[in-house]
Amino acid sequence: MIALADILPNRATLHADAEAATVVRDIPTRRAVCLLLDAEDRAVQVLAWANPRVGMKRRLAEPVEGEKTRRVNYGELVRSVRWQAVDSEFESDVVHAAVVRAAFPLRAGELLKFAQPWFLHVDPAAEFPRWTRIERPASGRDRSPSGLPADPGRDRSPSGLSHAEDGGFGETALPLSEPGGVGETALPVAVTIGPLPDRSTANRVIEVLEDLFDLCRYYHILLEAPRGKACAYKDMGRCPAPCDGSVPMEDYRRRIAESAGVLRRPGGARELVADIEREMQLAAEQLRFEAAKTLKARLEKARELTRPELAWVGSVEYMAIVTVQPGLAAGDAKLFLIGLGGVVEVGTFGEGKFGEAVEAARRLAGVAFVAQPSRLWPENQSRDGCATNAVFDPLAFGPVMRHLFGDAKRRSRFCRVEDLNEGWLAERMREWKVVPTPSSAGPGDVPQTGE
Repeated sequence: MIALADILPNRATLHADAEAATVVRDIPTRRAVCLLLDAEDRAVQVLAWANPRVGMKRRLAEPVEGEKTRRVNYGELVRSVRWQAVDSEFESDVVHAAVVRAAFPLRAGELLKFAQPWFLHVDPAAEFPRWTRIERPASGRDRSPSGLPADPGRDRSPSGLSHAEDGGFGETALPLSEPGGVGETALPVAVTIGPLPDRSTANRVIEVLEDLFDLCRYYHILLEAPRGKACAYKDMGRCPAPCDGSVPMEDYRRRIAESAGVLRRPGGARELVADIEREMQLAAEQLRFEAAKTLKARLEKARELTRPELAWVGSVEYMAIVTVQPGLAAGDAKLFLIGLGGVVEVGTFGEGKFGEAVEAARRLAGVAFVAQPSRLWPENQSRDGCATNAVFDPLAFGPVMRHLFGDAKRRSRFCRVEDLNEGWLAERMREWKVVPTPSSAGPGDVPQTGE
């Protein structure tokens, strides 16, 4: 369990005989996450304020004499406040979640109402392989590459973000798939793909894969292979019918593995679209119009896999996403690295230091670039020690969701670590709009909802 003192190192004691304006003078006016405590040091409330000083004055104000109200008298209840200043809405969400988990460990899941990601899973080597949607990716091994049991209790940093001195996300590296083979083609035994924003998107991706690769739609019939009765999709030429033995199950497994390859690596869907476009163009040039028509329909399906909400889809064991957020000083870029296990703060970098920022993020992700930087973690490269091979933590990943799958402005602040470069950082920094500081933005004690 993370100590609250590590997440919120600043503290102010409130004296009952002092006026609210006096007791909060040490509290900052900049954006911060605050924890209110009672006389027994028990957590009362966690708040994210744009201006904590103004917020605390209002929170501790005494009720109007004679007024009937059900409002809690925080002036009598609260005896101290802990806080940590933050520089962006994203950082505020991450630290807020860490404080809630530490302050209310038994109710954290109930209090943190973040949307949760969905994932797709497939094991091409299974007896009857198929795509399924899952809410929590599971490790493909019970032990780490070192042979030691996984240790999910590693310390975290004072900010409440995962501790990363060893280049990890606070968990022992656990590969989510193992190198294996189906027939002559070496493929992962199991692949987990994600993250996806919701259940309906996960369902739609499975449907698209079934149409693109002519996969079995009726799993209960596939279970009867090779003595099943083929469905209508065989007659339509849209399923190879492994259920009735029309094709060997080994061939069907390769087809499943091919579909996994499209989503397993970043850019796989775009490559599929480009391949189909070339085939369609060639068919048209050769006056094979029926083939071109069929390819056009397939192209429309393939383009569905390139939609914005699928931008982050890939094998989750290698997931490493970078976000850049504004720092305290004008022109500062504050970088965070996102993996299955949560969020790691990379650091704050001023203008002219973006090269250092890129190197720091790549180093933290445990990334080793080879001849082709766009082909991160090639199949023949050792996976041991990859920083993003962490155990999925839904409460730590939850704060990321509304930013990663938010509007275009929010999404533009994220990129895959292999795509991170100085030019991208400089472009993002030019996009920052000048906004009033919390101290000059006017009074308000509503938890901040935007920048």
